[in-house]
Amino acid sequence: MAADIITASRFNLLQKRLSSILGSGNAQSGYGQGISGYGGRVSSSEVSILNESNRNIATAENINELYTDILRARIHQIGYENEEITNTVRNARLKPNLNLIADETSNFFSDLAVESEDPDGELLGMRDFERMMSLVERDKFLVHDSMAVEETGESFFRVRPWDFKLTHEVRVRFRNANHRRHFFNSGGQLQISALLNNPAGNKSLDWAQTLSLAGTIKFGYNYCESTSTDTTSPPTILSGIGNYQLSNQYDVYTGTNLTGPLFVKQSRGEYDEGRYIGNNFTISAKEINASEIQFRMVYDDVSADSFQYVQGTMRSFVNHYRSKGTFASENDIYLNVEVPAPYYENITTF
Repeated sequence: MAADIITASRFNLLQKRLSSILGSGNAQSGYGQGISGYGGRVSSSEVSILNESNRNIATAENINELYTDILRARIHQIGYENEEITNTVRNARLKPNLNLIADETSNFFSDLAVESEDPDGELLGMRDFERMMSLVERDKFLVHDSMAVEETGESFFRVRPWDFKLTHEVRVRFRNANHRRHFFNSGGQLQISALLNNPAGNKSLDWAQTLSLAGTIKFGYNYCESTSTDTTSPPTILSGIGNYQLSNQYDVYTGTNLTGPLFVKQSRGEYDEGRYIGNNFTISAKEINASEIQFRMVYDDVSADSFQYVQGTMRSFVNHYRSKGTFASENDIYLNVEVPAPYYENITTF
């Protein structure tokens, strides 16, 4: 298809869609790029619309800036090595002073072709941008592992023997309400785990097994999941509960009829003929305010007895996984998306 003039109104509609994902956005959309301490600013911006008769157009510079932003968001979601991100796609640009772009398609996707005034085949189609933007919107909560990092948050440990209920509460503080939603919208997770090192005695071995089989609990925008591979006694998880479903009470969730802990891992009861099967590890969460949430980890030694204690080094962790683009080259850092880490405070320790 021959190259066409792209009106400002059509360009602006696409730019607004992009900005709502890559920029500050609103509610469950927005990565917050350009905010102080975040990743670089959104490159594109809306262009002026003079009036219907003047029919203002989007220039090559406008188109290139918007393309950079869409590509940045997409690489954040699916990674640089994905077959969708070919070298042609990454390097494609409109030529300076060429204010024409194919309307239908170009070689943006390998199985598409275009008739244009660009002999090198690098003139993108406007609908290519619109198609790619639809994918960005569809996958807005995704972050590829290559575009994120795992970092430590807060923890606590105990070396004294115990035979009762241990409770560890951690408050997670974000800079403000926007930081909290940008963290989760961009694929961020809070990750909870526990372990018992150097267990001594059957009760301790049972607890060490229970905590190991619990895996890492991942708390995201509207989900909770575990890396547990225990098929014998799998954990109970409220999988549809995440950041946007929390209330100001533990185990009560907004917009649902669900109650109870987010996560429960029961002992398998494989030691001392099932004596310790009642022991369990639970995780609950609540919202303190718009910028703070709190987790409660309970290690309940239900089968407490006077002749055997839990011995070893008990450790309880709340860490995070956050968006942080890993491009280091000056030629590529513009493709990074980053949302800063939250802060942590131990509220109750065992």
